[in-house]
Amino acid sequence: MIEMAERDPYYSAVFAEFYAILNEKGKALDWLEHAYRRGYFNYPFIQHYDPFYVNIRGENRFRKLMEDVKRQWEKIEV
Repeated sequence: MIEMAERDPYYSAVFAEFYAILNEKGKALDWLEHAYRRGYFNYPFIQHYDPFYVNIRGENRFRKLMEDVKRQWEKIEV
């Protein structure tokens, strides 16, 4: 599973959710950053709607990551 998650942005985000639920903030943010680097940048969902990230939304590291995620999201042309 870890090998698959390291290659896939969606599964990286799932690992981030898993660790966030366990309140292992550092690991959750590591995986979320990894997911972003792999192309996962659904800003509205991550920032506002994903219930699993409740434990990490208040972290400075999360806020800084969301700045990058938001910039990437805003580059999408509809």
